[in-house]
Amino acid sequence: MVVEPWTSSGPPKGEVAIPEFASEVVHGARLRCVWVNALGTMTFAVVGSDRFLKWAHTHGEADLSGEAERMRWARRYATVPEVVDCGKAPDGSAWLLTGALEGTSAVAERWKAEPRRAVQALGEG
Repeated sequence: MVVEPWTSSGPPKGEVAIPEFASEVVHGARLRCVWVNALGTMTFAVVGSDRFLKWAHTHGEADLSGEAERMRWARRYATVPEVVDCGKAPDGSAWLLTGALEGTSAVAERWKAEPRRAVQALGEG
């Protein structure tokens, strides 16, 4: 699989190839890419559920097991997604399966139109 080099983070620009192992992790559910960061790490919504699958290819920049541990710890003190599972794919890439949170992204069009309000809400959070 070839990952397009993105220059910024955000929703994918065009079609994204789903990693081969992903179907096993989500028990055959359909995935829809919702976010790609500048390193090529992708987040997929698990269609028809309240789960998200984050995938980092083998570039080594993302430590998803470390992220999972930090999220488990932070959950005692803040609202963060529940870690459902994490692991390594046969190709060495890493994945993290989480629950969803209620709300909208701070970079949704609604909040881009009201940046002052979005920043204030983030600060209060």
